[in-house]
Amino acid sequence: MKAHASERNIPTLDGWRAVAILMVIICHQVARDSVLAPLRIFGTHGVYIFFGISGFLITSRLLDEEARRGAVSLPEFYLRRAFRILPPALFFLCAVALLGWVAVLDRMSLKEWAVDAFFLQSYVGHFPGRSVSTMHFWSLAVEEHFYLLFPSLLAFAGSRRLRRIIPLLLVAVPLWRWVDDRLVDLHGRAFPGIFANYRTDRIFDLLLFGSGLALLLRDERWRSRLKRWLSVPALSAIAVVFALVVWKRPPGSLTIEGACVSAFLAGTVLNSRSIYGRVLDWAPAQWIGRLSYSIYLWQQLFFVSAFQSPQWHQRLPLNVLLVAGCAFASYHLLEQPMIALGRRVIERRRRRLLQPDPLRLAGGLRAG
Repeated sequence: MKAHASERNIPTLDGWRAVAILMVIICHQVARDSVLAPLRIFGTHGVYIFFGISGFLITSRLLDEEARRGAVSLPEFYLRRAFRILPPALFFLCAVALLGWVAVLDRMSLKEWAVDAFFLQSYVGHFPGRSVSTMHFWSLAVEEHFYLLFPSLLAFAGSRRLRRIIPLLLVAVPLWRWVDDRLVDLHGRAFPGIFANYRTDRIFDLLLFGSGLALLLRDERWRSRLKRWLSVPALSAIAVVFALVVWKRPPGSLTIEGACVSAFLAGTVLNSRSIYGRVLDWAPAQWIGRLSYSIYLWQQLFFVSAFQSPQWHQRLPLNVLLVAGCAFASYHLLEQPMIALGRRVIERRRRRLLQPDPLRLAGGLRAG
């Protein structure tokens, strides 16, 4: 879902972010009794596209770092993520709490605020009295769990071992879903009220598909094969499969979706001048994609027809303008300055690590 301008640009990813956030917004905007209600089923699957993008992008960045420096720096990774993700999210939660305190929104309990601030909603997010204003934080929780776990796996195992580990995990997670559904019923026993597929352990493979794709594209033979195989007709067929899977929900649907999203990403990244690539690189799509994190945070306050009767500021077209304004302000006044601050903190850390330790140097001189 997230990248900044100083990083190597990967074609079409911002366009895919735009597709994903528009799917979410349509889901939240369309009322249950509307003639457009069937479109609502695609909302959560827009989040799944975000997951595929995140897995692909984060793994690509980490592999670039490993190739450039010989290893992955976990402290630098976590600093980058903290400065990128936490300020907008915490500001949003504080704004929601303040609006609840002045009775513009439902009042936010301390438990609700803490669950969201510590990215726990995918396991303890649903309880009596919870408002809809922050229910979308389940997906941020899943991504944060991925950021916590996967880079450590790459750092300690290395990219070569990871090529063998990811296929095993891509088998293990769907198998665990099947066991949980039919034998364990963990969500019913341990996590009542939680949607089963909001739990990180059940949908971790949706991010791992993107990670596997990033590893696969490091191999020039696979790059050339995928570029040839994933042409416009092939991607069109995959899009039909994706829509049918979302609509019919056959067994193994999440696994099929993860594979489809990876194919979409690979096909358009490798063939960025195709018709699909050009649409995704269209300037308005790129603009929406760059703002997608802030849009995702703030849309929950203004696109509510799927959950409740909208108030005056939650009706078209005013809600579109309000979300755009909030996202634009968040991106330029908070996200970008905090990303820049994070870069400065990392640069200072690097310089400090490169400086000789005076005590160690003095000890060496005495020994000499």
